[in-house]
Amino acid sequence: MLGIVLTTSVNLIPGSTIKYVAEPAPLPYKVVEAEVSAYTSSPDETWGDPFETASGARTRDGIIACPSRLEFGTKVEIEGKVYICEDRMAKRYRQGNYFDIWVENKEVAFAWGRKTVDVFIYE
Repeated sequence: MLGIVLTTSVNLIPGSTIKYVAEPAPLPYKVVEAEVSAYTSSPDETWGDPFETASGARTRDGIIACPSRLEFGTKVEIEGKVYICEDRMAKRYRQGNYFDIWVENKEVAFAWGRKTVDVFIYE
């Protein structure tokens, strides 16, 4: 899940060091079981400019198409990787738990296939 660990050292007594590790509070999230597939910028898989997402962003690694209930910019985590919701699912998939990861080519998309996995949605 998202998060960072900060460390700092303090010298209170010469020759000794106390090390503090600060863990941030976990980000609020919810988990949904979802069907996740992959898509490319191929014109046969997109509408309009195949390199422009529904939010107006350019396609790139880390972009995901999400159900319409999630705002653009929402971060989701799938199998340890964080994606940013910048695109929309096809109309018939917008209401359910369907996500579509953007990938560079069809070979990668076919290798991903269609999986049912837990999706962490960060609020």
